[in-house]
Amino acid sequence: MKRLILLVALGVTALALSGVGVWMVVRGLDPVKYIRDTLTGYQSGHARHRFPPEQAVRWDPIGDHNAAVAAMAPEDRAYPLLVEATARLRAMRDESWGERPNATLPDFIAARSVDDDWPRLVDWLETDPVREVVDLVRAAAERPALGAPISEKNESEWVTIMASHGVTLPADSEPVSANPLLVNTLILYIGPIRDIGRLRDAQARLAVERGDAEALTQAVEDMFNLASFASEPDVIITHLVRIAVLLMATERIGETIVRHPELIDEATAAHFDGLIADALDQRWTELDPVTELAVFEDIIRRMVDNRGVFNPTLVGQVMPAVDLGNSLPSPPPSTAPLTAFTPDLVASYRELERYVAAGVQATQPPWRPYPISHGEMDSWSKHRDSVPGRIGRLLLGILNADWSKVASTFRTAGHEVLGLRVALAAHRHQLRHGQPASTLEAIDSDLLAFDPVDGFTGGRLVYRWTGEDHLVYAIGADHDDDGGHPAADPDGTAVRTITDDYLRGKWDGDWVVFPPRE
Repeated sequence: MKRLILLVALGVTALALSGVGVWMVVRGLDPVKYIRDTLTGYQSGHARHRFPPEQAVRWDPIGDHNAAVAAMAPEDRAYPLLVEATARLRAMRDESWGERPNATLPDFIAARSVDDDWPRLVDWLETDPVREVVDLVRAAAERPALGAPISEKNESEWVTIMASHGVTLPADSEPVSANPLLVNTLILYIGPIRDIGRLRDAQARLAVERGDAEALTQAVEDMFNLASFASEPDVIITHLVRIAVLLMATERIGETIVRHPELIDEATAAHFDGLIADALDQRWTELDPVTELAVFEDIIRRMVDNRGVFNPTLVGQVMPAVDLGNSLPSPPPSTAPLTAFTPDLVASYRELERYVAAGVQATQPPWRPYPISHGEMDSWSKHRDSVPGRIGRLLLGILNADWSKVASTFRTAGHEVLGLRVALAAHRHQLRHGQPASTLEAIDSDLLAFDPVDGFTGGRLVYRWTGEDHLVYAIGADHDDDGGHPAADPDGTAVRTITDDYLRGKWDGDWVVFPPRE
């Protein structure tokens, strides 16, 4: 009897194991490999699993970027000068800056001429140490490339220069990962570029108050050059910083046209328009799906071996590293081509392509609301028994960094800059003829050598002379010309960004892009 019970138990166990094995095979999993990898702590790239060299691909975006930086001539890199400027600013910090321990700029850096802190800001800007920093920034802005390496932790050049000025950086107890995830790499220079842009912006405000057209032009040029550096590497977060710095420059130009038009003569206006045209030619108001997909693909590749087979052991290493955003060990990416991935993995990647493409389409006029709803994204993650479901739950947090908000920022920035170009053209027309044009069509055609597209309709922006100011606006999501009356929410607060809600017609009113909003 005992022998029979033992045989039945063994049979049931064998049947259960066979069922699990069949289920794993159907799902594209190798049961033998799964058991082995679980026991051995499998790492993608092990010699036993290398993809045939003739079919493998090279996958090292971080290494490629850093190799290109290392190959640059030292005199072409702006990065060391910008780090030197940042270190000097941090070394100046005293109790008057407020309580922020790692502040690069004093709290009063945003003061305007009507503020109580304005005299304090002026005094600070005219100190010798600040002037020396500005000389460094100007030298950096004239170099052809940023040349900053990507590093997961404090980069050695950064640490060395900071230490030379007595700036100590907080110790990090976490080790540097040998294979850092793209999404977790720390790009040290983003904050400093924005802060140094704010420094030059403050000097531009001072130049306007003093009627110094040359100093204004120099500051604006530097801000445009600093902004161009912020797109290295070309990912969404760097573009958002680039937009922030560019809008500092364009706001100064627009504010000067309104308050001190005498500072912008024909040559200066043409020069500013050329700077804006160059920035637009670099497509800074459009998303780049190729680079963004590389971030997602990097995660997917770390979940598969070099035959393109999904490996649950690797998922257990990647998920905590993404969730916590620190130096937890993560497997190196597979060198298998995408065509070698299991069907579920390829389907997952195609789904990512769809989400990224939707973000791109949301920035192309005529604009439409971001077409992928959160409900669709959630439904993708609910396929818990499939590979896309497992990967989807991991990537949803990144996708929900909200492509609709990113698209809103790109749309708004693009419109602001086009509106300024129209205002510059109108200002040049007025200088040329001694009186303003009444409509967009009346502006000399050679001054409108671009398409002032209304992103809401695909038509053209509206220009009018109010009797006192140039007025430039789009007719808005309701496609109804309200005469330049700006959009506002029900409590009267001006709508600041071209959100999906605005595109759906939630608020009435035109989208005024010039004069610049306070």
